[in-house]
Amino acid sequence: LKLALTLWRPIVKPDGHLCVAYPGVVNKGAPKEVRGPLEERMAEPMGTLEDYEKLAIAAGYEITNQTTLHSDLWEMFYADCVRRAWALCTHDERYEDEPVVKQIMEEARWYRQTGRGRVFFQAFVLRRIQ
Repeated sequence: LKLALTLWRPIVKPDGHLCVAYPGVVNKGAPKEVRGPLEERMAEPMGTLEDYEKLAIAAGYEITNQTTLHSDLWEMFYADCVRRAWALCTHDERYEDEPVVKQIMEEARWYRQTGRGRVFFQAFVLRRIQ
């Protein structure tokens, strides 16, 4: 997020707005099992909402609006991923051994058993200040 906000700053005109949605952890000291597969695909460790607010301000943005996206979005995302993985496997059994199918199923299991209620997805509307 820090790098993205820095790289986008010259593209956003002064007083212009930028909308960002980013995952984070509820508790600062969250263990690796909570950070799970999300952080493995991210450029930097997940932070808390307070961390992200400080990052945005330090990068030269004012937070004009923000909201935590409802956890149902996570539920629907993983339900759809699992449904599509099952459809692949039902269509052709060789897909059951595909690494990407296994990864999808493992991540959905991680969210349901560990991540639920311990990670969040925050949306921000940021205004570039001079």
